[in-house]
Amino acid sequence: MFFVNNIVPDSLSNLQELHTLSMTNTPIRKMTDELGSLRKLQSLTLDKCSLSHLPNLSELTNLTTVTLPNNQLSKLEGLTKLYSLQLYKNQFTEIPTLAVPEALLRLNMNYNPVMDMSYTLLFKNITEIRIAESKISVIPSHIFLLEKLSFLDLSHTQIIRIPRSILNLPYLQYLVVQRNEIPQEEVDSFKMELLNQKSKINLLI
Repeated sequence: MFFVNNIVPDSLSNLQELHTLSMTNTPIRKMTDELGSLRKLQSLTLDKCSLSHLPNLSELTNLTTVTLPNNQLSKLEGLTKLYSLQLYKNQFTEIPTLAVPEALLRLNMNYNPVMDMSYTLLFKNITEIRIAESKISVIPSHIFLLEKLSFLDLSHTQIIRIPRSILNLPYLQYLVVQRNEIPQEEVDSFKMELLNQKSKINLLI
């Protein structure tokens, strides 16, 4: 799909019955603000579209899946009740805020310069978090609040310690912290804790 001057036109608003909008490998210099008028939209995918900006999405209250990888985005506003947010390979330094954070089940922000993951503590029902290849240096000690978390990938970040509270996550199956600067003493200590508690966590370190 190609657009004149790589601009998505206002005529997008004519697609009022649209439930799924998906574009891949489509250069987009500007996305029309009329994107916010597609009130029935449930799934939005814009992959490899050279996007650096999107209009506010607060009117898209039926939107549950947002997939925007391989762009140049650094900000995303108006997210409401999402189940899946896929933003890998962008320029985010912060995790975007959601109006209903407890609805989110899956987050992928790999390959973004994210510096802090504290906001994830509001994702009470999340099962999967991927923020690898980022600038995160601390895993929040209150990570145990994410009781449904089963997969956590923080590989190739700046983490030097794994909080022991992570062992209290009842459904955590995979903890991926490869290619970090975690001291060997800390690695050995954490592995011993896993053994002592007979934990079922698969540690990739």
